[in-house]
Amino acid sequence: MGDHRLYEKIAPVEKGFPIKFARGDGAFPIHWHEYIELLYYLNDGKVFCNGKSYDMRKGDITIVNSAELHSTIEGEYYCLRISPSFFSDVDTAECYFVNYIPCDTELSDCFEAVFREYNEKGVGYDIEVKSIVYHLIRLLLIKYANNKNPKRKNVDMVIDALGFIADNYTDNLTTSDICRHLHVSGNYFSHTFKSTMGYTPTEYINKYRMEKAADLIVCTGMNITDISVAVGIEDSNYFSRLFKRFFNMSPREYKRKMCSDE
Repeated sequence: MGDHRLYEKIAPVEKGFPIKFARGDGAFPIHWHEYIELLYYLNDGKVFCNGKSYDMRKGDITIVNSAELHSTIEGEYYCLRISPSFFSDVDTAECYFVNYIPCDTELSDCFEAVFREYNEKGVGYDIEVKSIVYHLIRLLLIKYANNKNPKRKNVDMVIDALGFIADNYTDNLTTSDICRHLHVSGNYFSHTFKSTMGYTPTEYINKYRMEKAADLIVCTGMNITDISVAVGIEDSNYFSRLFKRFFNMSPREYKRKMCSDE
C-alpha cells in the first residue's frame, strides 16, 4: 500500500504462531492491515468496512479482508486475526470473503471454541486453535467466499487521499486539491472515494475536522474561534453549525457535557 498513516502495525506473531485472539469493544478509528480479521459480535454494535456501515447483532460476524479500510464504532466483540503466513501451505489463492455474515451457528461454535482454548491454555492449546481456525476458514471458503476482489489501485488511491486530508485539513482544503495531488479527475475520484468510504470527499473532510475539533474542545483551553481556524474553517459561525450537525449540540454544549461526564 502506498500510504502508511492509516496502517495498523500489529505486533509480530509469538513464536511464529499466526493467530491472534482478543476481546474488544467500542470505537477504533479507520485503519488497514495485511491480516484477515474476523469480528464476532457479543452484543449489538456497529462497524464500518470496505465502504459500508453494518448494524451488528449478537452472533453476527464482520470479515475484514487484507488491506481493507475498516473501523469499529460500537459494541463488544471477539477479534480473531489471521496472519498471511497461516495460508502459506494451503491453497487459498486470491482468498476473499464477504464482509458481513449474519448469525451462523457453525461459525459461532468455532469462535466459542477458540475463546475457551485461549482462556484455558491447556496442553497443546495452540495446536487445537490452529485446527479450529483451519475448520473455520474451510467453512468460510465453502459458504462465504466472494470472487469480487476490490481494485487494489482504487484502495491505494483512497488511502493516499486519507493521508493527504490528515496532513492538510487545517488548510482551506477542497476536493480539487486532493485530485491535483493524486493526478486524477474529480468525477473518478469522488465516485471511488464514496464507494470505498461511504462518504463524499467533502463529507469526510468535514467529519475529520469535527472529530479533531471535538478533541481540541475537550483537551485545550482554546476558544471556539481559534478552534475553528485550527481545523481549517475561517467562519466560526459556519463551524458551529457544522459541529452541531455532527454532534447534535453546539461546541459549548459539547464541552459542558464532556467535562461533566469526567
